[in-house]
Amino acid sequence: MKKLKFFLVLILIQSTVLFAGVNLKNGNFYVSYTDLQQTTQYSAYQDLSRTYNSKATKIGLFGYGWGSKLETKLTAYPDGSVVITEYGAGGQTYYKSILMTNDLLEMMIDELIELSLEENTISNSPNAIIKERDKLVKNVDYRRKQWGKFVEKGLIEGIMDFPDGMEWESYQHGNQQLVKIAQGYVRTTGNKIETFDLAGNLVKYDKGNGVWSIVEYINNHISKIINADGSELQFTTNDDGFITEIKSSLDVAKFKYDGKDLIYSLDAAGNQYAFKYDERHNLTKIVYNPVRLKGMAEDAMHMVYEPKSSWISKITDRDGDITEYTYGVFYKEDGSKDNEHYSTKVTRIDEYGDKNTNSYEYFIGIKENSERYTKKIITTIRGIVTETTYDELCSSPIEIIRSNRKTTFKYNNRCLLIEKFSASDSIYMKYHPTLEKLNYVKNYNGEYIFEYNDNGNLTFAQKNEETWVKLIYNNEGKITEMQQEDKVLVFKYNNIGKPIKIEIKDVGAINVTYDEYGEIENVSSDDGHKTALIVTQAFQNLLALVKPAGVNLNM
Repeated sequence: MKKLKFFLVLILIQSTVLFAGVNLKNGNFYVSYTDLQQTTQYSAYQDLSRTYNSKATKIGLFGYGWGSKLETKLTAYPDGSVVITEYGAGGQTYYKSILMTNDLLEMMIDELIELSLEENTISNSPNAIIKERDKLVKNVDYRRKQWGKFVEKGLIEGIMDFPDGMEWESYQHGNQQLVKIAQGYVRTTGNKIETFDLAGNLVKYDKGNGVWSIVEYINNHISKIINADGSELQFTTNDDGFITEIKSSLDVAKFKYDGKDLIYSLDAAGNQYAFKYDERHNLTKIVYNPVRLKGMAEDAMHMVYEPKSSWISKITDRDGDITEYTYGVFYKEDGSKDNEHYSTKVTRIDEYGDKNTNSYEYFIGIKENSERYTKKIITTIRGIVTETTYDELCSSPIEIIRSNRKTTFKYNNRCLLIEKFSASDSIYMKYHPTLEKLNYVKNYNGEYIFEYNDNGNLTFAQKNEETWVKLIYNNEGKITEMQQEDKVLVFKYNNIGKPIKIEIKDVGAINVTYDEYGEIENVSSDDGHKTALIVTQAFQNLLALVKPAGVNLNM
């Protein structure tokens, strides 16, 4: 029974997440924590997590440099473009509309130049104006930054008067559609729907199948999250709007600040952390035992940054292992610095002083609208060189060459992968016309067919017209019946959407109980191990069918 319980734990619950890393492309150090997990299955925010980014300059709900899903922010610009900053301080997703015109761009640039003259940030001379105009035309990031600066000063209105029904698209992170509505904007990604108000705040997150959450604010401070089943999360903030407490019906997480910096957190599981920063708000130390007995050694991770750029240069982990980062510069033929070509070297030093160095070289392309994208990356890892070339529109790899072995990729007009080809392997894929989920895959193992209901839930999967599984759902998107060639499994759920009984018709059943936090407490069966093995086998067969060749169906 231990094997089945472990398998169910992997499927039915999520564990507390903590991870850290470095974006080698821009020297950004990041670390994430999960402060509280909700027991309800009907919340779009089952995990309340936050991420620190050393390159971020935003001040969010958790202070300087920290961001969370709650802080995903939409910004519209008068040239007709829209940018969504993910997780408040994370990456940005850019959206285009067929209604964007050169006239809108010129109007935006004219207004920026006029404001720059009024603010005396450029001199009122033909040469200065021409130079500024040229920069605003060619550098879209600079143009948006300038607009945001004037909005923050209150010199211009940040809310755009786009017509309802106006549409935008982005292919950066899969296919995403954005539509203007009377109350704001709606972003659709597969089954997920995010609603933003006119000010760009994420006010509703709907994952489909009756799983959604609404975020409420009082005096521009976050107040509560209301989930689809009526359960709530209560937020307490200080005068700066920083979250000091998150409280559910069972758990609480607490936070302390020094000015704009988060310096202490206590998560719902009882883990305590302390955070220290330099004068530029760079996170320099994470202490994992801030409250400890006298004489107990400090358990900490240390970070060092380059003095001018604030790019991470050294990390000493809790075990004492050291990772060093150095950044290479390339020059053009005229001797000027090439801002579209740079590199990063990563050297790991273990406890014995042994070193291992890998390198990453980046080539940046410029689109017609002056947006930058990663054109090529050359990596050298343990002496093996890999060259990856990316598509300009989809930002996905179109060719990977490793040790003279080449793999090519093709995409459809929605940037969905339809073919992967190499000398040793080939995969062909087709998609549902509206859901844009895989409905056909052909690889070296055979042919797979997938069918879905109107909610995008997988209802049928088949391999080589032989092995198959059929899934039936309730109104809440939960599987109630799994049919296979030789067995039928029936699922029964509790009031928070977790399975409490899995019955194999004409064989037996297993029962699952949970503690007050919604975690598996016990798995039992009156019919012995045979039933448990059948359930485990059924789940393994399902996973093998829906993930052919590692393809993720986003179930």
